[in-house]
Amino acid sequence: MPVTTSTNEIRGLLSDTYDRCDSLTLRLEKFVCIESDSNKVAEIKRICKCAARKDVVRQPTACFHRIPGAQEFVMQLQSRLLVNHSGGILENTGLCLHRFFGAPMIPGSSLKGIARRVALDKVRQAKTASEKSSALHQVALAFGWADNDWQKKSDFQIVAGDDWQAVWQNCASSLLMKLNLPLPKKYEETPWKALGSSCGAVAFLPAVADCSGESEILEADLVNCHHPEYYQSTDARRSALDTENPIPNFFPAVRAGLDFVFTLAPTPGAAVRLQDIASHLKFAQDCLSCGLSEHGAGAKTNAGYGWFEENKAATDKLNEKREEERKKAEEEAARAKKKKEEAEILAKMTPEQRAVKDYVDALPANDREGNLKGKMAGIDQLPEEEQRIICRAVNWLFKEMWNKDCLEAGKAKGPDDRKFGKAYKRVEKVRQVAEKLGEVMP
Repeated sequence: MPVTTSTNEIRGLLSDTYDRCDSLTLRLEKFVCIESDSNKVAEIKRICKCAARKDVVRQPTACFHRIPGAQEFVMQLQSRLLVNHSGGILENTGLCLHRFFGAPMIPGSSLKGIARRVALDKVRQAKTASEKSSALHQVALAFGWADNDWQKKSDFQIVAGDDWQAVWQNCASSLLMKLNLPLPKKYEETPWKALGSSCGAVAFLPAVADCSGESEILEADLVNCHHPEYYQSTDARRSALDTENPIPNFFPAVRAGLDFVFTLAPTPGAAVRLQDIASHLKFAQDCLSCGLSEHGAGAKTNAGYGWFEENKAATDKLNEKREEERKKAEEEAARAKKKKEEAEILAKMTPEQRAVKDYVDALPANDREGNLKGKMAGIDQLPEEEQRIICRAVNWLFKEMWNKDCLEAGKAKGPDDRKFGKAYKRVEKVRQVAEKLGEVMP
């Protein structure tokens, strides 16, 4: 009889094997169906099939890049990835997935640990105490520190080497000066004790796989124990014989070839405290990129899992997309601002001013001046109300055009002048109509 992890009501809605479940996270972590002890692979394949559905795995809504100062880059997964492998209901079948969209993720805390390992290696590789102090200063500002980082047997002491006290003293003094922190007299010989703790300048946000256009996200994988009896035996002299039956253990893994988007951003207040925040972001990105390509992410990295390579083409494409989005957002904001300003101006207008604005807005937008000049030329043939609106429009909104017409009319030898005759006629007709209506023209 199949073993399931839900009530009969839920199985009635989603089917006995949960084929109608639309959440990959629930499918992997909550709803499991095992027909028999030897048929775990069937359940793993059903989970992978669920991940291939477009309505189940969707691209998360992009928002990290909107953080001020955030930087994004893309790296491609070169081998299968296992993150949160020990989670989930089935033993060693967990994955880190976006709770709502189902896309594979790598937590920001994991990424910070990967990058910090590379950064500390830079301190270890420095030759002199001065170089180690400068390198540790850079690591501390970018990644932050806790109280126990400045204690014996900590990472900071190990990478500082035998001369760790001199390294710490120089580094702590420079950090106190950089952050404008006071140095109590009792800590003059051990300035690192005055540092307290700091979150660092760089925030490592979760990396999310780009699942757009991808049909397969997860794959069934296995680890095979070839000598189960040997490992379970208490006999120290027992040999691992090839006559034992292997026991395969299946699990889902994120398939190779997916692009992951990594985002780094300044922590709150870091841009205010530090003038060179861009250099810290660049340092953290270099460390993270190096760590992912040389050490990998997630479980079983020694077996070849979780290795990445930088995808510069995808990064450039993403940056272009973000730039287009930024320009579009700026244009929309400018339009909204203009619309608001126009609404405020309109609210303050008198009925006469609104009538003039509506009349001008109704003219063809590509050549309003030309159309208005045509109206001016035949103004004496128009209704009185339209005549009044035209006079006011010329006086209020098209004063520069009117002044130019008046200047040309003054140069005309009469209405039949070839060059300035049209301007002469327009000005004379408008002045005559304005005088009749009591409108004052400049």
